[in-house]
Amino acid sequence: MRTTLALVLFATAGGCSAQLYGTGTLYVWNGTDQAVEVHVEGRTTTDVAVRPQSGTAVREIVAGPYQLLVKRGAAVAGVVGTEVTAERLTVFNVDAAGCFARVDIAGMYSRGKPPVELKQVYPKDAVLSIPEEIGVLPGERPPTTRPRSGFGFFRVIVVPCDIVNDDWKVEDFAKNLK
Repeated sequence: MRTTLALVLFATAGGCSAQLYGTGTLYVWNGTDQAVEVHVEGRTTTDVAVRPQSGTAVREIVAGPYQLLVKRGAAVAGVVGTEVTAERLTVFNVDAAGCFARVDIAGMYSRGKPPVELKQVYPKDAVLSIPEEIGVLPGERPPTTRPRSGFGFFRVIVVPCDIVNDDWKVEDFAKNLK
């Protein structure tokens, strides 16, 4: 019994948590007009400062339950609970102020296919868990060459909320992103 308890305590301390639970990515999007600071509390604890209309990725965050505390200056603006999943993307959308889309950009790297294919639109939700593997995070540029794979190559983008109900406009918006 003591050996098992000691092993569990040792395994959850330090860098072993990442091996035990796996890691994911938390993307914090601030679509508001004020800067915010988000305190991330869970198996990984960190603070993320995010300017208005921008986002920040927290990579290699240990998978598990989290509390996200939003602060505007010294005032606490809210607390949201979420689950970060290993090898997946979780989006925290401050004040649910933004809209997102998941697009397959494999066609950008080959002839005969549309460069962008809309897979899913995510309207204004505070937390989005993306169940598919994402190759390009919001705000990142796609690589110059596609990684070798026979599967789709997905990108998550921030899109204007006024176009989320028009698939063609979302695809056109995604095609014009660099």
